[in-house]
Amino acid sequence: MLHDRLPMVTQRFPHWMRRLTRVLEACDRLGASVPASPLCGIHRDFYHDQVLIDGDRLYLLDFDLFCRGHPGLDVGNFIGHMTEYSLRTGGDPAGLAEQEDALACRFLKLAGPAFEAAVRAYTTLTLVRHIHLSTILPARQHSSAPLLELCEQRLDIGSTWRVTRRDG
Repeated sequence: MLHDRLPMVTQRFPHWMRRLTRVLEACDRLGASVPASPLCGIHRDFYHDQVLIDGDRLYLLDFDLFCRGHPGLDVGNFIGHMTEYSLRTGGDPAGLAEQEDALACRFLKLAGPAFEAAVRAYTTLTLVRHIHLSTILPARQHSSAPLLELCEQRLDIGSTWRVTRRDG
């Protein structure tokens, strides 16, 4: 998916081509580093809009992408959505860090600490996917540059760019 979506971003932001190429290369390495795991049923689009709470009952919605996959994917995706939301709405990617940590800790307590690397990887890969989303959704476009920088930091490739008006 990232190989399809990130090139679309360069059409709108051609001055990011080198940065996005480095991000994509780092994502390939990150994805390859995720430890193998037995597959299980996963939602594959798990984030806050897919959860309905009614009193003490919790309902999961929208199972159209349900499949067998890595157990860490759904939790990493949910945390990635929380981080992106915090960055987009409050300017601080750590705005929901306490809630993100609580979710990760509970999952790792139930699934085992061996899944920590996978959760971190899937969180980062989700954030990279949001770079594309931020460029096509008008209400999110203000967060595109900070999101790209956050992804570069998480992928440990460092930003070698200087802020210009176009990077805005």
